[in-house]
Amino acid sequence: MIDLHKITAAPDIHRLLPQSSESEQALLSSFLQAPDYTADICAAKGITPAHFHNPAHAMIFTLLLEMHDANHRCDFVTLTQALRNRGQLEACGGAAFVTGLFTFIPTALNAAYDADFLINDYTSREIISVCTQYAGRGYDPLEQPAALLDELEAQVMAIRKAEDIELREVSPREGVLDAVAALERLYECGGAISGLSTGFADLGAFHRLRRSR
Repeated sequence: MIDLHKITAAPDIHRLLPQSSESEQALLSSFLQAPDYTADICAAKGITPAHFHNPAHAMIFTLLLEMHDANHRCDFVTLTQALRNRGQLEACGGAAFVTGLFTFIPTALNAAYDADFLINDYTSREIISVCTQYAGRGYDPLEQPAALLDELEAQVMAIRKAEDIELREVSPREGVLDAVAALERLYECGGAISGLSTGFADLGAFHRLRRSR
């Protein structure tokens, strides 16, 4: 017998869910280049592994957070080894993919913008999920429309509250102070790579070349 309470509307299989693999990789790249700076941004905006649509990206972000919270180095070498120790390296694309994350973007200055992209896509996916679920339940003759509407409103308001927290408006003064602090960190680096040195001269030169463009 079909359980009418589990009826859901079919999603549009011809359209991809809102997502940006580039933004996800860019945020991970920022974390590898400037762990403290990026971790602060993610904490302020409420970024969690759930905000990553790609499971491999979510897995890497989870490990980076754990490493940072434990005051461990967060570079592509230690990340690769940590993934290997957990048996997750191949599932995340292998050592070459992790190394490529480090040079995916030239600097971590746009981490806040990349985080906002993740939030927008995540919010859209949540809207689609909730509306799909309740559209299906609307066909169920055993459902009470008033109660169903109350549940739907509560779910939508939960999404709204999360979005308000994640995308809270930053004052111009805060924005300027954040930008100045980021520039000061870059100045202190003297044009060198922000974060930990790779130890590979060619990789460092490639990184500096991308920054200069």
